[in-house]
Amino acid sequence: MKSLLWRPLLLVVAVIVLIGGAVAAERWTINGLLKHDAAETATRWAEFLAANTDNLSSLAAGVPPSEDLTNFIARVKNVAGVFLYKVYDADGVPRFMSDSRPVEGSDEDDLAEHNPEAAEAIRHGAPEVELKTGEPPSRPPYYSEVYLPHLGADGKVSAVIEAYIDQTAKHAEFQATFVNSAVLLGGLMAMAFGVPAGAWFMRRGAQERSEARITYLANYDALSGLANRASLVTGLTRALADSNGNLVALHGVDIDRFKDINDRFGFSAGDQLIKVVAERLLAVAGNGNLVARLAGDQFAIVQAAPRGRADIEVFAHKIAGAMSVPAQLGVSELTPSVGVGVAVFPDHGRDAEQLIRSAELALARAKSEGRGRVRFFSADLEAEAKARVALEAAIETALDIGGFALHFQPLYSEPAERLVGFEALARLRGADGSFIPPVEFIPAVERMGAIGRLGSWVLQEACALATNWPEHLSISVNLSPAQFGKDSIADVVATALAITGLKPSRLLLEITESLLLHDSDSVMRELTHLKKLGVEIVMDDFGTGYSSLGYLWRFPFDKIKIDGSFMRALDAADAPAEKIVRTVAGLGHMLGMRVCVEGVETGDHATYARGIGCDEVQGFFFGRPMPASEVASTILRDFRNRRGAGELDQAATAVTATA
Repeated sequence: MKSLLWRPLLLVVAVIVLIGGAVAAERWTINGLLKHDAAETATRWAEFLAANTDNLSSLAAGVPPSEDLTNFIARVKNVAGVFLYKVYDADGVPRFMSDSRPVEGSDEDDLAEHNPEAAEAIRHGAPEVELKTGEPPSRPPYYSEVYLPHLGADGKVSAVIEAYIDQTAKHAEFQATFVNSAVLLGGLMAMAFGVPAGAWFMRRGAQERSEARITYLANYDALSGLANRASLVTGLTRALADSNGNLVALHGVDIDRFKDINDRFGFSAGDQLIKVVAERLLAVAGNGNLVARLAGDQFAIVQAAPRGRADIEVFAHKIAGAMSVPAQLGVSELTPSVGVGVAVFPDHGRDAEQLIRSAELALARAKSEGRGRVRFFSADLEAEAKARVALEAAIETALDIGGFALHFQPLYSEPAERLVGFEALARLRGADGSFIPPVEFIPAVERMGAIGRLGSWVLQEACALATNWPEHLSISVNLSPAQFGKDSIADVVATALAITGLKPSRLLLEITESLLLHDSDSVMRELTHLKKLGVEIVMDDFGTGYSSLGYLWRFPFDKIKIDGSFMRALDAADAPAEKIVRTVAGLGHMLGMRVCVEGVETGDHATYARGIGCDEVQGFFFGRPMPASEVASTILRDFRNRRGAGELDQAATAVTATA
């Protein structure tokens, strides 16, 4: 605010100084002109008087004027604006006055004693001028008193004439001239200096507004108007310093499924939702509690003075509850929800950064558990975070140096129980040498945005190994939904087939139902491109989560794999599960698709799968995932169960090539 006021104040001061200077210059100039004019006028008038007076020196000596002189004086009194004059002797003593108008105090003094101005004129032998103002009718508004020394025949001052000259008209003339000149000069100065000065002020103002905007953006979020992360750190640090060791809570807030909202309603609706959430958080926070937007759909509230943990928990649930009111996003209505992660000073962090990290960890846990959840920080979250960082480092290293490995799980046909192929499964060893479960490292790879690199490697490696197997054996490779992005997965597959030389008909690509939830039209187009390559498309894990029979007729899948969870349900005598599996198998056959049952781990499972007429089985009962070095023995064992020496020779060749 101060930076915005100094310029107008400076301008006002400058204008006052200029006006004051102009007025002073006007007075000084006009006074100078009037003095000069008065001196010239009085000199000419005195010369005229002396030329027409027989003996001015005698008049100055006190000799009474003659009748002719008196008449002459009466005639010339008002010549050149001289309305009164006096004559002093050589000593400055007044001897004569032109008329008998009322004498002012100063005149009485002149008549009563020597006149100092007359004495000055005698001393210097030059005119002395005094500018004065008067009150009509005794004196004009502006007049001058001029003391003129008169030299006698001997060259010495014999008399001093004091002429009173009316300069009212001259004053008005000079003033009008000065004003006109000042206006003209002011206009020229305004053009010469005002325009550049105005431009400078405009540039300076724009620069200050720009700097103010930069400062604002450095501390506040442009979209929501809330404090940003930097301001949160500053405000939280201040709150911790002012707490005197008492509790301070930080509530991390994140909008649930915000990406889906952007994808469904558009980014404009997403921006509106950010503003709505910001307004509701401000309403919940009240006075004294800082609200900030950290990034994207993530917010934070500093609860500066909670009365205890119960108060903090109530506040956190109040935040979550405030979002339950529907929000109008353009023409659409949406009821948002948020996850809330809470960290409390001093238990969960001794400084702002540590407290923010703790709140983010608690928020991540809340988000992983579902919509609208509230979770407090706990020590195990820190351990999980460290483990996650270590896992991501291990993944990055494995991608760089080839640390991933492929294991292969066999698939068998029914009812003959003959080996028909393998499913390639990525494996990663931990620091202790044991394998990290895929359910842990695959989501981490996707989160890191590295699934494309890993997927391309798995695809090429699996295809390359499969080229050494007998022609009737297929290789199945799982595709992640994250691989269906900006890069065409069909191009990646085509490249792998071209490099390895594997026949497309031997490659099976497995996708999950969740893939079809994200822009299913685009996914269907990509699947169509894959189909044109000659590969087979398999619906994996059918029956879990997002199952929809509509997907089966929208795209001609070659095979569906019934999820292994149904086999576990059969162990619990779950009658509906048995009916679902039987129905899905029948539906798949009606649509011309092969049906594979996963999770076959016991003989009873195998008998059931054979009984419902499934085409293929996969599970621990038939074979666990194995390294590439064990694939050859599995192939040979299967050929031994077949009939014919020719098949055994082919198996031996395959074993040798694979080994």
